[in-house]
Amino acid sequence: MNNITDIAIGTDIENVSRFDKYVENRELASKLGVFTENELDYCFKKGVPSMHLAARFCAKEAVYKAFSQANCASIPKFCEMEVAHNSKGVPFINFLNGCPKNIECKLSLSHCKDKAIAFVTVFKRGE
Repeated sequence: MNNITDIAIGTDIENVSRFDKYVENRELASKLGVFTENELDYCFKKGVPSMHLAARFCAKEAVYKAFSQANCASIPKFCEMEVAHNSKGVPFINFLNGCPKNIECKLSLSHCKDKAIAFVTVFKRGE
């Protein structure tokens, strides 16, 4: 991570119950324009899908906040990013149109019965 010119953070916390209506109607969740089909598939395979939907929403909101704080030229829309996992199960942001130039993004997620939270760190490099 050489030539780092800026570090920005973003965080978001949500009530899991806010996402219950999407569990009852997956089509509504799909039409929302926030979650990718990969994310919906992942969440709906879980015992409490709303918990995982909430965490993904938090991640995208935290990315938005971190990118804003870092004065990034463009901020991806929610539908242009998805939460994925590496081979060890560690979550990361997959930018569907490619990661913005000179940006590295780190993600941490957590959830419990009634809350979900995400923390994002953005490292911006000089050109």
